[in-house]
Amino acid sequence: MLTSLLLACSSCPPGGHCLEGGGYNVDLPQGSGPYKTLLWFHGHNEDAEHLRGKPAELQALLDGGWLVLAPQGRDDRWRVQDLRDGGEDLDYAELVLADAERRYGLSTVVASGHSVGASVAYELGCQRDSVDAVAGFHGLFWDPVPSSCQGSPKPIRHVHGSSDDTWPIEGRSFLGMAQGDIHQGVQTWRDVNGCTEESSSQAQGPLLCTTWTCASAPVTYCEHDGEHRLRGGFGQRYVDWAEGL
Repeated sequence: MLTSLLLACSSCPPGGHCLEGGGYNVDLPQGSGPYKTLLWFHGHNEDAEHLRGKPAELQALLDGGWLVLAPQGRDDRWRVQDLRDGGEDLDYAELVLADAERRYGLSTVVASGHSVGASVAYELGCQRDSVDAVAGFHGLFWDPVPSSCQGSPKPIRHVHGSSDDTWPIEGRSFLGMAQGDIHQGVQTWRDVNGCTEESSSQAQGPLLCTTWTCASAPVTYCEHDGEHRLRGGFGQRYVDWAEGL
């Protein structure tokens, strides 16, 4: 059963808690905290209601015992150019986590998101240690792709579509910016986590997932044959992956 927390405020997402410059939605699982937490960053032209528009996926997350935090981008967007230059969106994400910790109590925190929202999640995991793992969809680092991270190694799971023409696997340039090559971004995490060439692969629904053997934390890359959209069942597949965290 979804529990929505309501607080009306300008620049806040509907049904969310207000913070300076924005706010966030909360969906609570049954039981009491501290909660395993999924921090979900929406994509371009999406908002904090994104997961609520996919009720079966959200319910799978809640049934798995995960509290879902969905921040609204400051002024309804994420500032790609600033993610490594002061990181105001990363500060904002940590403000969301601090507020939610005070209200509910958080345990394991996984940063996730779709498209540019996934970029925010990966930068947060790479630059900071306020999350314990990252699991993004259809977006990774922007160019220049970092070769190392200031944050500590973390479990990583990335999902991408081989036919994605919004963020192609090889990346693309537009509007004076460039989306990074997905395989290069995955390699960064393999380097950070001390991964070897040894790996195993298995099918997970529409995904073919490869997991590398790593010294610090595992890295998994999953690919499907689709485009720039979340594939059905992603909520339960996330829960299954996260059981080992």
